[in-house]
Formats: sequence, C-alpha cells, structure tokens
Amino acid sequence: MSTAAFEIFWIVSALALLGFAVAHSIKTQQLSRHLLYFICGASIFWQEFYADWGAFLEWNPGFHMMPWSKTLWSIEHKPWFNIAAYPVFMWAAFTAIHVLLARLPKSIPPGKLFLTCTVVAGPVLYGFNVITEYLAVAQAGLWTYTETIGPALRTDAGTMPLLYPGIPFASFAVLLSFFLHWHDSSGKLRIEALAGPSLQASPVKRILFWVVIWNACYWLALCTPLIAIRSLFG
Repeated sequence: MSTAAFEIFWIVSALALLGFAVAHSIKTQQLSRHLLYFICGASIFWQEFYADWGAFLEWNPGFHMMPWSKTLWSIEHKPWFNIAAYPVFMWAAFTAIHVLLARLPKSIPPGKLFLTCTVVAGPVLYGFNVITEYLAVAQAGLWTYTETIGPALRTDAGTMPLLYPGIPFASFAVLLSFFLHWHDSSGKLRIEALAGPSLQASPVKRILFWVVIWNACYWLALCTPLIAIRSLFG
C-alpha cells in the first residue's frame, strides 16, 4: 500500500466512523460509547510523536507532514494522517475490549478487575498493534524503528520490534480499561463519581473529563517510560 492510499484509508474510515457514532448518539439521545471512544481516541494523537521519539520510530517521508517541527522529546516528522487513524484504531481496540469485559459483574473487586484487565485488555491492544505494525512496517515499509530493544522482526521493508514498545503500549490498555469498567455497588463508574453528579448531566463535561483520563493514561503508561528509558540509556 502506498503512503497516499494509507492516508486515504484512515481519513475515509474516520469520517465513516464519526458519522456512525454521531448517528448512534442522536438515535439514543445520549452520548454513546462509540462517540466517546472516537473523541477520546482522537484527542491523544499528539502523544504519538513523543512515543515515537522514545521508541526510535521513523516515518516514511512520503506522508504529508505537519508543520510541527522537532521539539523536546518529539520526532521531527509528524504525519497528518495520525489525526484520523487514532480515533479509528482506539475505537476498534477498546470496543473489542469492552465486549470482552462487559459481562463482568459490576461488583467485581478492584484487584480482580485489574488482573482481568491485564489478562484481557493488554493482549487485545498488543494484538491490534502487532497486526497493524506487521502490515505497515514489515510488509509496506510505511514506518520503521531505527533502534530496537529485545526481539524484532527485520524485513527488507522495515524493522518491527516485537516486545518494546508493545508491552508499555499494552499497559495503557490495562490502566484505561480498569477505569472504564470499575463500578461501584450501584453500577456507576467510580472514577466519574469523583467529578460529581454534574458530570452525567453534561455530555460536554463528560467528554472533557474522559479526554483528560485517556491522555493521562497514555502519557503515564506509554510516553513516560519510553522517554525516560531513551533519555537515561540512549
């Protein structure tokens, strides 16, 4: 797949998913999980370029790049298509995780819930990532890793690490899924209860609240260790 076709694929997919999510929210007359995942997934795209720096990722120069030049802890070249790819990828991964975790009892103890998220959510996001990177890196050469830690798949198209940064990325899914499925005895999400009753009454407040949670989990679980390890050990 060419860089142009790859960009078009994500843009079309994002527009189609956004249309579905908006229509579903209108039909149900409430903020749907689909729209919430879409918006929150889109909101963390900017952190991609900090994670890339920590993981020594280099993009194919054929992509259309943002005018955002290199800054502290970020790579120099930043493809525009990530804005469209992030909401689709995150929606797909966390919808799959939600389907697998939705049958858990609301009263499950937090320790058991976290362990379940580790066993379920981590491998799901890791699997999504491996499939995407295999097709994009090992087969199409759309990006590559110039340095790797641990085992890696090396092809003529590019180099794809198998465990790092895949494991830190999976830990993001574990942490976020825990917050997305941690309920109190009445069935309400515990983390939303911290924001008070006004959160449920305002879709805008709820969106902003979860945007902060998604970004915090992504930065703490993925960007922080990647940046720290590269800064300390090069």
